[in-house]
Amino acid sequence: MRWLLSFFLTVGVAAALPLSAPATAHACSCAYEPNGPYITEQISRAAAAFTGTATEERTDGDTVYYEFDVHNVFTGDVGSTTVVSSSTQGSACGRSFTLGIEYLAFVSTHETKNAPWSVEACSATTELTNTYTRDAAHTVYGPPHRPDSQTRPIGIDDIRPLWQKSLLIIAVVVLAAMLMHRWALRGRHR
Repeated sequence: MRWLLSFFLTVGVAAALPLSAPATAHACSCAYEPNGPYITEQISRAAAAFTGTATEERTDGDTVYYEFDVHNVFTGDVGSTTVVSSSTQGSACGRSFTLGIEYLAFVSTHETKNAPWSVEACSATTELTNTYTRDAAHTVYGPPHRPDSQTRPIGIDDIRPLWQKSLLIIAVVVLAAMLMHRWALRGRHR
């Protein structure tokens, strides 16, 4: 029965290793030009676009999460509160936000790190005071609307770091191994 315990321990460690490995670094070679010629193309690639104020920030390793109070939505299923993730590193195209400032955010569902949305320096995200970008958003999506009351608001406290999920998986595997070991011992004593 030791082999069974060894097996589950090996599986648990093997499952945890990819989550602890450092991510591949990529150099960021793009940046949004607020008055650039490709504004319409950049804006049209967004999974969602909304205006909102950055209200809270939390950093977890190489990822930073920003909570937004959403004011208006151009496109996408965005509730009255949402969370956007980004890399903390500029070389990985990370983008930061200043709390208390209203932004026009063009977000993606790529590499969200458990948040509903992600953003990078290459997106057209800018402060709402940028009229060129705001006018381009109106051209691409039409007038914005209020956040959908049917879409659940998501706050920064709703986002669980990956290590917590990994720990839960490992705990379940260890518990299952312990129960199987106990069951096997009970079978020997009969």
